[in-house]
Amino acid sequence: MKTDSNGTEQWNKTFGGRNFDIGRSVQQTSDGGFVLTGYTKANLYQDNSMDDSAKSVQQTRDGGFVLTGYTKANLYQDNSISKVLLSKVAGNGTEEWRKEFNGKSNSGINKGQAVLQTIDGGYIVAGDTTAYGDTNGDALVIKTDPKGNAQWIRPFGGQGSQSADSVQEAKSGGYVIAGNTNRPGGYDIDIWLMKLK
Repeated sequence: MKTDSNGTEQWNKTFGGRNFDIGRSVQQTSDGGFVLTGYTKANLYQDNSMDDSAKSVQQTRDGGFVLTGYTKANLYQDNSISKVLLSKVAGNGTEEWRKEFNGKSNSGINKGQAVLQTIDGGYIVAGDTTAYGDTNGDALVIKTDPKGNAQWIRPFGGQGSQSADSVQEAKSGGYVIAGNTNRPGGYDIDIWLMKLK
């Protein structure tokens, strides 16, 4: 849906097919249009294990797009495992490359929640993982080169659970991660902010 600056609806559009379709992220593009990403079950024939979901999309400096989310494809119907999905798409919608990341040893639920192209041309992904022994969940941060190859993958957690939902590159260098935590001593679910070098 598009509104004016006063919040008055200007137009709305519906996209989808059979079963269900969900929009997760939207950004205005350099040509004045919009890019939308999300999740569809339109062609999965009720198979809940072989799916991809995109949680975040950003236009890249070359006019293409980068998106992150998760994939369960090729995991042999195992719903207890998912991988972080990172995909680079050209401006015409053609996928240029696709990367999948395990948190650790092909185990656990691993999801990308936010992605950003970094100053060096690579990408930074923030998300969640249960692959490091904490079934409550840890935040997961992945830094890649311009081709999507991992330069480092790191979990951040502790007591309770942590989830990373947004990432920005800091002007002073490094990255700022925002999400939530339910660490002991807090009040149920609290805002979590972390600065990385």
